[in-house]
Amino acid sequence: MVKPYPKKPRIVKTVRTARKIIKESGIGKLPINPEDLFELYGWGLYSCTEIEALLNCEDPFHIYKDNVDAKTFYANQKYLTIYDDKRMCGRIRWTLAHEIGHIVLGHLTDFQGTNFKAEDYRILEREANIFAAELLAPLAVLKHLGVYKITEIASLCGISKQAARYRVIDIFLRGDQKLYCEADAYIRKQFGLFLRKEKARKLLRNMKEMVRNVVILKN
Repeated sequence: MVKPYPKKPRIVKTVRTARKIIKESGIGKLPINPEDLFELYGWGLYSCTEIEALLNCEDPFHIYKDNVDAKTFYANQKYLTIYDDKRMCGRIRWTLAHEIGHIVLGHLTDFQGTNFKAEDYRILEREANIFAAELLAPLAVLKHLGVYKITEIASLCGISKQAARYRVIDIFLRGDQKLYCEADAYIRKQFGLFLRKEKARKLLRNMKEMVRNVVILKN
């Protein structure tokens, strides 16, 4: 049954759907590899290079021609995502997470009406980006680790600095909201070992920096 397009991004549903995927897949460390999720859930995934070789045809899905990062198709109850593998690794990671968002949020199955407007597209794209952010850089994990710098988040989560910058904003504007605090318990359990290791690494780095500063002062 075709549903009406949402009037605004469904933030609560989107964030909780990302967490559901994390829980179901047993993810317990960062960075997250979206390709593993495509394999786990049986969604088709091909790079442009792979699909060109397979079909012996140049840009058969017009990824380059349309200047897009990826396209996802739905037919016969199957999903197929084609992505531009010439992009930077962090951008590809985000793109694939974004496409997963379109899949699990029902964008390709629930809203196939004929009255598609630019605002409808904007809202669905926003939902996919919210999903990708929570999947790749779970706010509760970042808070537990005390990671608030753009460069640290980009390195830890394997995303671009631009994406990390938006996540920093999310931490300070939304980090204390109930929607994000409710994830603390499962994050501590599912990411427990990863959190302990990362905190130990951070402590070691701080200690090395302290020793280095002491040596400089003595000299």
